[in-house]
Amino acid sequence: MIIKCPECGHQVSDKAPVCPSCGVEIAGHITKCSHCGEIYLKEDIICPNCHCTEESHNEAPKVEETPKDRQTEAVKTTDYHESTTVATGQIVDFIIEETPTPQPTENIEVEKDTEPFPTPPPTAPQQVIAEEAPTTQEVVAEPLVAQSLTQDPTPTETDKEKNNNHLPLLVSVLLALLTAALFVFLYNKKSNTSNEAEAYETAMSSNDIEVMNTYLNDHSNAPIAHLRAVKAQVQKLKQENADWEEVLKANNITTYESYLAGHPKTVHKAEIVKRIDELAWAEATRLDNEASYLGYKEKYPNGVHNKEADEKLKVLLDNTSSPDEQRVAESLVRDFLRGINTKSTEKIAAVVATQFSFLGASGATTKDVATYMRERLYQADVKSVNWHLGSTTAATTDKMDDGSVMQTIKIPAQLVIEREGGKSSKRFAIQAKVQDKRIVSINWVQQAAPAKPTETE
Repeated sequence: MIIKCPECGHQVSDKAPVCPSCGVEIAGHITKCSHCGEIYLKEDIICPNCHCTEESHNEAPKVEETPKDRQTEAVKTTDYHESTTVATGQIVDFIIEETPTPQPTENIEVEKDTEPFPTPPPTAPQQVIAEEAPTTQEVVAEPLVAQSLTQDPTPTETDKEKNNNHLPLLVSVLLALLTAALFVFLYNKKSNTSNEAEAYETAMSSNDIEVMNTYLNDHSNAPIAHLRAVKAQVQKLKQENADWEEVLKANNITTYESYLAGHPKTVHKAEIVKRIDELAWAEATRLDNEASYLGYKEKYPNGVHNKEADEKLKVLLDNTSSPDEQRVAESLVRDFLRGINTKSTEKIAAVVATQFSFLGASGATTKDVATYMRERLYQADVKSVNWHLGSTTAATTDKMDDGSVMQTIKIPAQLVIEREGGKSSKRFAIQAKVQDKRIVSINWVQQAAPAKPTETE
């Protein structure tokens, strides 16, 4: 059955354990007044509507008889007492009930108090009536006064009503406390949510595994989407770190550039750029020529070694032969080798100085070249000797102390000798010096044959 809560008036089932609005216990703790039908809590004892109790309706009234010589009739008892003040100022508890036969000499009427508060002291007219009351009334009152002074006071119905009037105040206080607690809870929850969002943004932008693990430990109740995103980022960084270790082991420009292309936002980006720059500069200085330094400046315009490259290029360009000078030097070397191919000392004499350095021996002449050809090249079984020049690898120009210009040229060459039993081929690196359009030094050094490629099945 749906009833109104005795405390807050909210509609609730009489089978409900507690009222969902105010929290007061319902099932087994309510009763219905048999006098007016009001539903109230059992612990209230009296009906808050008619101020009656179930006992007042169920119990039969008790009758006390008094002696006949006092000319009073028995007074019927009830479940509640009234207090009044006699002329002497003493508080007297006595039982009030109408007598079946009114006395001609006394007519004391006391109104029944229905207020929830104790009866205020009687007014002056009531005191006058008490003074004029006959001796019979006083005789009845005195034993009651003595009895009230010797017995322990018991709570009256009015006191119970007064105590019950504190319940709404207590309920209000409890509701206020619950509201405050709810407010604090919601405030803290909102604050925690705000802190979690800030921590999430920090973790995702940090690229630091330690920061992300701290977030996961401190915010285990964070939204699932946030937790999954942070965990995925942690796994990604761990994989990047593993890849980075492999790149460091390889330590070459190609590997660094590939890693940077695959991880453009890596925390190692600055370090990778620095390592690539150092490796590129090391390669340029190893080659130590105009092309290597120009290549470094072109590929790494912001490289830390650009100024050094400019200085290297300045020296090289100041010492580098012009294209015309290089062609003249190449032509002289080619004519010298053609003279050997044709055994012509005249062609050799036309391109060399009177005395020059030949194969490490200074002061050589064309006769020394002829002796070399006869003893070292043209042996009995040799049919032909042919020199083949490659492309110039270096050509520099130096100013001598006497004001003349000395050109140095480096050319790779191949010597092919045809014998009766077959052909043989050797590789050489030729270095020649030219001054005043004459060869003043020519030497060659045999090079190791290139490794033949192995066949794979």
